Amino acid sequence: MSHHLRAGVSRRRVLKGAAAGMFGAAGAAVLAACGETQVVTKEVIKEVPVETVVTREVVKEVPVETVVTKEVVKEVAVEKLVTTEVVKQVEVVKEVPVEVEKIVTKEVIKEVQVEAPMMIPEGPISGGTLRHSAGGGNTQDIFNPLKQVSSSQAYITDYVFLPLWYGDTWGPGDTPAMTGEWDVAVANRWDEVERGRVYNFHINPDVKWHDGLPVTADDVLFGTKLGLDKNYGSGMHKKSWGRIDGAEAWGENPTDNVEDVPGLAKLDEMTVQVAIDRPDPAWWASRDWHLPPMAQHHYAGLEPATALETRATHLLGNGPMIWNRYVSQQFADMAGNKDFAYGAPYVDDYVVRYGDRTALDAAMEAGEQDFHRGSNIEAFQRLASLPHLRPFPQRSPFGGHVFFNQTAEVFADMTLEQQSLMIEAMVRAVDRDTINNELHAGTLFISDYIFEHVALMQDPPEGTFRAMPYDPDAARALVEEAQWDSEKEIQWIKWGPPTPTDLALKDYWEQVGIKVEFFLVDGSAVIEKLYQERVHDLVLANMGGDQAVVDACLRVCSDRVYELGGWNHSNINRPWIDEAYADMLAAPNNEALRERWIEFATRLHSKGNMVAGLLWRGSLRNLYHRRLQGAFYMQFYAMPVHSPIERVWLDDYWEDR
Repeated sequence: MSHHLRAGVSRRRVLKGAAAGMFGAAGAAVLAACGETQVVTKEVIKEVPVETVVTREVVKEVPVETVVTKEVVKEVAVEKLVTTEVVKQVEVVKEVPVEVEKIVTKEVIKEVQVEAPMMIPEGPISGGTLRHSAGGGNTQDIFNPLKQVSSSQAYITDYVFLPLWYGDTWGPGDTPAMTGEWDVAVANRWDEVERGRVYNFHINPDVKWHDGLPVTADDVLFGTKLGLDKNYGSGMHKKSWGRIDGAEAWGENPTDNVEDVPGLAKLDEMTVQVAIDRPDPAWWASRDWHLPPMAQHHYAGLEPATALETRATHLLGNGPMIWNRYVSQQFADMAGNKDFAYGAPYVDDYVVRYGDRTALDAAMEAGEQDFHRGSNIEAFQRLASLPHLRPFPQRSPFGGHVFFNQTAEVFADMTLEQQSLMIEAMVRAVDRDTINNELHAGTLFISDYIFEHVALMQDPPEGTFRAMPYDPDAARALVEEAQWDSEKEIQWIKWGPPTPTDLALKDYWEQVGIKVEFFLVDGSAVIEKLYQERVHDLVLANMGGDQAVVDACLRVCSDRVYELGGWNHSNINRPWIDEAYADMLAAPNNEALRERWIEFATRLHSKGNMVAGLLWRGSLRNLYHRRLQGAFYMQFYAMPVHSPIERVWLDDYWEDR
């Protein structure tokens, strides 16, 4: 690590040095008696011839009441022993109430240089390794923003790659979805050609690929092609990118040239134009990745069907961190990009560690990590109380919802309406306030409104959603109305050991006649078991945390299963949902969109139509080591704003400040 050197030592180090013999025995004796003064002679009065100088013996005892010197005149190399008459030549300045019994004339005591107090550098310190805990296993060993499905991958991609621009979604105060303000990334400026619909993005010439080549408009278009072309398998044309004018249709029937998409155009080598199907400021500020460029030369010669997997752990990015290596399910290692366009990172290295959550708790407790999220509320509270850690909990835009796998065998004899009644029963059966207070220290946010995180959907009309207070009798009545066989067992998929909250939920549900058993899978098998095979009966999952209308559609629209580019893990297939989203996506302006969205939300929350029962929104239990200074980079979780990891620095002097 390179950093400023300490200019001196603290008083406690001086004292430790004295105790350890830093100044010698004679020096310690004089310092104890006289502060930091010294005994010296002005001249020799009488010489006594001697043949041998005794090194440690007292030659002659001289009773003296007080001996203090005014100053050091000079050092005198003594070759002859001095008689008692020397004492008379010593100038006394003031009395010191310490009795000196003996004077040894072996040598002159030298002046001791006491170092200045420790100087602590101000401002950022360069160097060191930023150690980040990912918590649990990685859900998928593909590190590409066009393919990722979880934060375990985003801890890498957010810093290796830059999007074309940054927007914003969730957080306190006004968001760019309302203000229209964005942040620079690959583009450092843009022109609004048509308000809220068409923009020209000018690429920052200082943004380079990590191999030194410049990022160009061709790289922007190539990255967009990787996302839109169905043959590459990322399915972005089925997500928010489908709002680019003509992108969804082109993605299903791609040509050789992505500029055949009406909403995309290369204006020159460093400028691209992007147009969406209708004006929508929220789209430009959504959480989805904003057309990240991909290096054409890095993918040259690869087959589209396997290109993203081939480069899954061989990354060539343009962000503040340079990919180094990855050991599956253990750690990823990156180096600070000293040529980063927006300022070199202060840290030299960035390591993301995966593993058992309790082991990562222990590593954070031992001071071996700089960022971590507590594995549970008990661990968070314990860690938050430690003097070397700083807690920063953050409200999450993602809610915990009850989902039924619509086609699971256990529900085969039930109508979709009956399934919805059961989902509602499972919400009403739970004393959420008790769980929050007793198991989460009040850090959960109890809510019944799925779209409360969307700026456009704030303050909905009365009746848009229903309150669902704890009412076990109402839950039992719903179970009976759904004609549920209480002898059946519902398999609840989990990719970690059951928590106290999981056990409490299981108990509440069993009290109203709903038996639940845990179906445990490895964290690395989540994509396969939950999204691809969809072998579960029940899952607690989110309905998205974005501002874009399509975000929740990715979980509940029938054509958004994983193999088609979505996250519909529970085989949701209700035609009225698909029709509602088609109507919302065709809205000509935000006023019309809100009206249609409110209508959809009202039905989605109504009895017999629920496909997801919201229990609560949680807190992200962020913990930082106190040596971590600068921007608290993980406070930007779930926001597409630039997460300023290059502004983070490690303070070696944190204990002394």
